[in-house]
Amino acid sequence: MGIHISKHFRIPSCCKNSHFQCFGKKEYITEKSLHAVREIIVALRSNVQIISHGWMFRAGAALNQTAVQELNAALEKGDVAKVRSMLESGWRLEASQALYTYLTRMEEPLIPLSIQSLVLGDENENVDVEIIVADVLGLMKEELPANQLLLAAMLFELLDAVIKSSPADELRGNTLPISLLPLFFTVQTQHINEWRRIVTVFVEMIRQAPVQLQANAEPADDDVRLMIEAPSLNALDAAPVLEERELLQNVVVRRYLEPVGHRGDCSNLEVIERRSGNGAE
Repeated sequence: MGIHISKHFRIPSCCKNSHFQCFGKKEYITEKSLHAVREIIVALRSNVQIISHGWMFRAGAALNQTAVQELNAALEKGDVAKVRSMLESGWRLEASQALYTYLTRMEEPLIPLSIQSLVLGDENENVDVEIIVADVLGLMKEELPANQLLLAAMLFELLDAVIKSSPADELRGNTLPISLLPLFFTVQTQHINEWRRIVTVFVEMIRQAPVQLQANAEPADDDVRLMIEAPSLNALDAAPVLEERELLQNVVVRRYLEPVGHRGDCSNLEVIERRSGNGAE
């Protein structure tokens, strides 16, 4: 089944055309910038197999840094026309890097610390991953402002599309989901011992979010309606064999800690097939 977002959020009239919410707290992202971000996410999803997961959100000498800067400025201003024009001109890789830069400059992670504690805290280490994810996504729907929730939903769906379009028979998965983990969670040194569990929860969030966050749609005024209608995975010419395996397997992405370069980042991912019945993993 393809991914489809159709969300109508009601935004209080006192907050329209303002960088601040009604109670004096600065908006996480303005509606204009959200529309601009949407343009890039839809373009990336529509070209995910062409661009390849290995190139998304990766800085490199091949990128036109002037274009990256122009796109980043357009995101900050919420200049949808500029973003759309540059995407139509073929600056997709530059757009992905600009989006990543824009998101990393956010003052806070997408998920509030109070909700993050369900994942990062050790009190839930023996709780089933599916239960933790259901609680986290449920709290996000209840507590996040409309624009912030929709931004999270769009990013989750992009990650879901990337994972599903990756070759199913590769032992190494892609690192994109893990590279975006800091946008959602404040992972610190004390969490290293729980790294595998945190990553497993995050990947399950990516799997469930397209359905769970979609359920939060509600009627909205016509002038504040934001709709996203990206092509389904079937429309992206996904290989039939991949579609078959998606029905037969429960794919788990795990990452093993391995310092790479000065960032202490990790590069190794494995796609592990969970076998039904009494067989072990």
